[in-house]
Amino acid sequence: MAIALIDESDLRRLIREELSALLGQMRLAQSAADLPPVLTAKEAAKVARISLYKLYEFARRPGFPAIKDGRVLRIPRDAFLAWLGQNSAENDGKPCA
Repeated sequence: MAIALIDESDLRRLIREELSALLGQMRLAQSAADLPPVLTAKEAAKVARISLYKLYEFARRPGFPAIKDGRVLRIPRDAFLAWLGQNSAENDGKPCA
């Protein structure tokens, strides 16, 4: 196993990024308890902090947890939060928008 040396400013930046990501996950988990079990598109966009247009764009992609009820989009809260966490993790915590 190789040992990597980094300077103090890089270490501080890495710690700050990790703490920021963890804090975001904690906020999401805390606010999840206040959400209804099935979200509207508007509610899901607000949770993800993206535009409604972007949410509908994601909803057209395979793997997005949404149920079409006629012309209305219903999004199961737990599946959406799991999808959001997975897709954020794949982008190193950066928004997937």
